[in-house]
Amino acid sequence: MLEHILSLTDQADSLEKQIASLLKKFDPQLTSIPGIGTGLTAAILSEIGNISRFSSLDQLLVYAGLDPSIICPS
Repeated sequence: MLEHILSLTDQADSLEKQIASLLKKFDPQLTSIPGIGTGLTAAILSEIGNISRFSSLDQLLVYAGLDPSIICPS
């Protein structure tokens, strides 16, 4: 069991290094925000995609579900 845990830990370390290497190609500014590391940056970018497709911050917030609003049916 211990060997399996060590193997998984090595694999996780390897994946984290690969993610960090790939993020350098994107020059993400998200990592400059305190508390947001490479793992969270990768997750955010993978969900949002190309951030320039949003014409405003409001559109991005709505897409991410961070701007809740009540929609009343007509």
